[in-house]
Amino acid sequence: MRFLRENYSFRKLILYGHSAGAIAAILYAAEDNSITKLVVTGAVGDLKEAINMEFSQDQIKELTATGYLCYSSPGKWIDGKRISKAYYDEFLSIGLLASVKRVNAPLLIVNGENDEVIPFDKGPKLLYEAANEPKRLIIIPRADHMFRSIRQDI
Repeated sequence: MRFLRENYSFRKLILYGHSAGAIAAILYAAEDNSITKLVVTGAVGDLKEAINMEFSQDQIKELTATGYLCYSSPGKWIDGKRISKAYYDEFLSIGLLASVKRVNAPLLIVNGENDEVIPFDKGPKLLYEAANEPKRLIIIPRADHMFRSIRQDI
């Protein structure tokens, strides 16, 4: 943001984030009133729930013993990547819903109807309910988390 401000002149600034980037976008927009609009896609609402969707209870228990969580996602770039206990603890301390309440910019939340990563009631619904007006929620029919499987007739 500093780079944009130092190198470009603009009247409007629309911030966009997808999935984990949506978390960052919400946190940033809650602190920066110069954001004109905020758009998030594939966004989680409850970070503790997000951890529980990503890791099993056994993996979370091992965190205390090993000091890290390890992704098990064969074929994906995150497979085998580690999350430290410090990162885990900090992640869970983030008040995402409290942050979305502090966003003053109009908010657009977009989610895939068939999002296999973030269920509707764990992400878009929670964010929408917590957000200030003006806000809008759009669900894309048949779309998955990455919007790869989208109906062609919309």
